[in-house]
Amino acid sequence: MKKILATFLLLLTLTAPLFGCDNSDISEASDPKNASDSISDTSNGGIAADFEYSVIRDGTISIDKYIGNAAEVVIPDTIDGIPVTLILSYSFYKTSIKEVVIPETVTKIGEAAFRECKSLEKVFLPSKLKEIHECAFMDCESLYFIELPSSLEFIVSSTFDGCKSLKSLCIPPNCLANEGLLLLSNSGIETLELSEGITSIPNLSFAGMPFLKKLILPTTLKEIGKGAISGCPNLEEIILPEGLETIHSSAFAGNPKLTEITIPKSVRHICSNVIANCESLEKVIFEGDAPDNIWYSDDPQNDEYFNLYMQDDHYIIYYKKEAQGFTSPTWYGYPTQEIE
Repeated sequence: MKKILATFLLLLTLTAPLFGCDNSDISEASDPKNASDSISDTSNGGIAADFEYSVIRDGTISIDKYIGNAAEVVIPDTIDGIPVTLILSYSFYKTSIKEVVIPETVTKIGEAAFRECKSLEKVFLPSKLKEIHECAFMDCESLYFIELPSSLEFIVSSTFDGCKSLKSLCIPPNCLANEGLLLLSNSGIETLELSEGITSIPNLSFAGMPFLKKLILPTTLKEIGKGAISGCPNLEEIILPEGLETIHSSAFAGNPKLTEITIPKSVRHICSNVIANCESLEKVIFEGDAPDNIWYSDDPQNDEYFNLYMQDDHYIIYYKKEAQGFTSPTWYGYPTQEIE
């Protein structure tokens, strides 16, 4: 137990520099060579008067700062006839808004744009949004409603860190292509769904989710990365889809409430310590033949048996009577039992 925790903490320490939120902007709007001076459009009146904004390099508008006092905010889709495409870093930082509607023209939300908006409850995102940057909604502790659009291509660590009222979320199909570590750690999410079309879960993507109870995986999933769904103390069930082929090391390690897991027929490669330190795990059920590689290291050139925490495991391997590759009464040192 201590070894797993130490390993997990070491991973967090080594990757911590990747997750920080600083005051650097993600847009050319912050470069005076590429943008006009920030403007507060008070002369025109109306909604635009609530914002400071800039014209950026591509000729569109970025929202630089919210200066209004409304609880419910509708960001305009155009200002002076020019489309609004960017919500700049820290533009709503620590404001007291309760609800925000982001227009269809916006494609990017900058780093920490809505960070520490403690009263923010609802966010309506545009259907063409492509990027959400670090800590965009970090510590929005009242946020309970947000839906990520299918257009989203980029989401990174700590986006929803500290969002303790957010209980469910669906991850769109294209935004996991950019590897993100600890995407939802320290959030209040209890139910997480990965959309159809997702084929791979990157390393440590959904590790360290303290309240996660239910995980819904897509039928398109082929690969689960290292530690991808590890260190989730309340996760009770993982249903792996048929079609899954590879499970990398420590993928489900450190999930103490997991009591049973079924390995689909399609899985051909299981790496080391996949279910290590799952102290309540009693059953590992294989639906097909034994995988081609089982509990080996992630190095395909290294076929040495590699399961460091076997002494702490207490589960039984169950396999179908007609399955090939298993042995009785033990298989790789684990007790086995045939099932119909």
